[in-house]
Amino acid sequence: MESKGRNRCLAVLLLSIAATAFSTPYHHTGLTPYYYEYACPQALPTIRGVVEAAVKKERRMGASLLRLHFHDCFVNGCDASVLLDPTPTIDSEKFAGANNNSARGFEVIDQIKEEVDKVCGRAVVSCADILAVAARDSVVALGGPWWNVRLGRRDSTTASRTTANTDLPAPFMDLNALTSTFQKQGLDAKDLVVLSGGHTLGFAQCFTFKDRAHNDSNIHPKFAKKLQSLCPRTKSESDSNLAKLDPTSMRFDTLYYKNLLKQKGLLGSDQALFGGGNTDELVRTYSKDANTFWKDFAKSMVKMGNIKPLTGNLGQIEVGTVLLTIGLFEAQLDNVYQVFGMADIGIPPEFFAACFGMLLVFMVTTEEAANAEVVVPSPTGHARGRIYNDTKIAPTFTCSLQLFWPPLLSNESDPRLAALDPTAAVLDTSYNQNLLQQKGCLHSDKAFLSDPHAAELVKSYSDDRERFWRDFPKSVVKMGNIKP
Repeated sequence: MESKGRNRCLAVLLLSIAATAFSTPYHHTGLTPYYYEYACPQALPTIRGVVEAAVKKERRMGASLLRLHFHDCFVNGCDASVLLDPTPTIDSEKFAGANNNSARGFEVIDQIKEEVDKVCGRAVVSCADILAVAARDSVVALGGPWWNVRLGRRDSTTASRTTANTDLPAPFMDLNALTSTFQKQGLDAKDLVVLSGGHTLGFAQCFTFKDRAHNDSNIHPKFAKKLQSLCPRTKSESDSNLAKLDPTSMRFDTLYYKNLLKQKGLLGSDQALFGGGNTDELVRTYSKDANTFWKDFAKSMVKMGNIKPLTGNLGQIEVGTVLLTIGLFEAQLDNVYQVFGMADIGIPPEFFAACFGMLLVFMVTTEEAANAEVVVPSPTGHARGRIYNDTKIAPTFTCSLQLFWPPLLSNESDPRLAALDPTAAVLDTSYNQNLLQQKGCLHSDKAFLSDPHAAELVKSYSDDRERFWRDFPKSVVKMGNIKP
């Protein structure tokens, strides 16, 4: 099948799954630590460098960046909505009660974004992911644990000050209110206690604990007196005065929990964790076991980072370069079907929706990138013979392909393509999983199962995506060294 316009350079990349992996990979399980490994391997080191410099300049900044990620995730998920400025259509979360004249570090996130876009050559890394990585790197810079941050979030285009006011935990909450607030986000009592341990870093303003200092009974008398002198009851001008959340507020340690045992929690919501409730034992554990606190803090940060992320099921098109990358379009099938002219090349919409869900990757000339057309070459019988003659193929899979490729007369040819696996524009393990279900499209695909060693590898990769991700680039490099 010839393309329209013979002077157009159009080459179909049959290894489109690999090409997509070097752009913006998608995973059915959501986020992955390896999301930018190929798209921009310098992204994470760049984030770390800016964070380390910012914390070195002002150690308090580490706590501020950690808090930004927390306040982002608790309001409609980890989507960077906390960063959005007010517009006629955006009610900025920056002006919510918990953030107004309190949330800080925005200029550091702006700097990170600028540096990352520069090193990546384009806007690859989302602000939501920057917030998550910056939080981790801040904790590490202040002596805390490291963890693998799962990546692949997209950024929101909307914000909600109303939701921020209702969903962010307040410094005055009791244990029941805190537990409910965390449960709303899918977090349990353990997550509540361990994530509150982030208050081992940073400061709080007087207005958040003034009432506790003057009125609460569950506070150490000497500690209360000290806070009362910092925050006089009748002087509103003192409301912005700062107090350390724990005595070592610029070092990630367990002193926060030790203070709770002595009724020296700065905020009412801190002390609520230790006062005869069901979280007392966890506070005791973390107060004397730093390793357990570190391990559990890392786990809960990953869990919090998975709150309702916006993941990448939309493609991206780089106009003005030689590569168009089409990602997964699960939420946009109708639009994609129309935009890319699937009807013009004989692909019915119901089959596209059921069996494709994605497109191949094409190379085009720069000057005609914006006008590129989908051109589908002939399958030349590679799969047709298998679906009509092979018995070692799943019956339902055979049926679906036979409907797509009806029998041909001897003088006929058929230009239509079928996806090599159901997610043909995504580097994942669906191919290996399909082989185990006798759904390999080609004879050469099913041949792997006839060799015990190859079959074991197929099973291993189907179960372990991350192992496949490690081995795939190694083999591509090895292949690239063939007789250079």
